[in-house]
Amino acid sequence: MQRNMQQEILAKVEECFMIAEKFFGKNFERPRNIKFKRNGTTAGTSCYSLRELMFQLDFADHNPENFIKQVVPHEVAHYVQRAVYGYGVVKPHGKEWKFIMRRVYNLVADRCHSYDTSVTTTRTRKQFDYSCGCTVHKISSVAHNRIQAGKKRYNCRSCGNVISYTRFVSTNTLIRVQG
Repeated sequence: MQRNMQQEILAKVEECFMIAEKFFGKNFERPRNIKFKRNGTTAGTSCYSLRELMFQLDFADHNPENFIKQVVPHEVAHYVQRAVYGYGVVKPHGKEWKFIMRRVYNLVADRCHSYDTSVTTTRTRKQFDYSCGCTVHKISSVAHNRIQAGKKRYNCRSCGNVISYTRFVSTNTLIRVQG
């Protein structure tokens, strides 16, 4: 019998909201949209302002137990975090999110997954080397084009100097798009 991952994910989302409601003693508005996709390297995303959650089904299909147990609560925790604490100075994987993961869901507060990304489709992205004087920064083609057009300046987070173009590095396969 084949698993219906979308239904399992939806059921887990609702279970996570019910657990959070019991813990915080308040009702949470549910996402208007729960999207499912089959490309990219992100296991899931949460966007409270759009009232939306997204889950990557290729990873769910290849790691069903871990995906349901860890990824779904991870994304719902982001959603609940924004509902409880707002935006302000709250960091996406900060102490409030970690509190929800650990105390509300009784789970490890892992920031990233370690799934095999070869199970999904990806596309290629160019990278460019930029330097500030203290380090080399890998910059995407989007950021590179903004800098070259004079629309944006980026500063190094360590030394504060403006970064400048050094050279084109390579085309790294980060995400391979199905054709």
